[in-house]
Amino acid sequence: MSRWGVFISNNLYVGKNLQPLYHSVGKEGTIYGADLYASDPFYGTTTGVYNRTGIGYERNFWQERIKVKAEFALKTDGKKVYNQQIISLGVNIAPKLYDKTMKKTK
Repeated sequence: MSRWGVFISNNLYVGKNLQPLYHSVGKEGTIYGADLYASDPFYGTTTGVYNRTGIGYERNFWQERIKVKAEFALKTDGKKVYNQQIISLGVNIAPKLYDKTMKKTK
């Protein structure tokens, strides 16, 4: 849900561990972890529940080529509550391939 660039988001997962190999060790002695799973490690829940609630602000600048986002997130795995602060900057360096007014690709 968002308005005026301010947003609130919530992700709730209830189910089994989606990342059973997260803490497994490979032949080289390295832990698989984020190299194997691209999503949030909390989806490897052992309690069967994961919830993430985020509150933040997002704004585009310079003809939507630069995006700034700041977010505060609360997470729980059913045992403890964790927090995360995120600031991100995105830059679109590619020209627009789709012209909204002409409704066609250049």
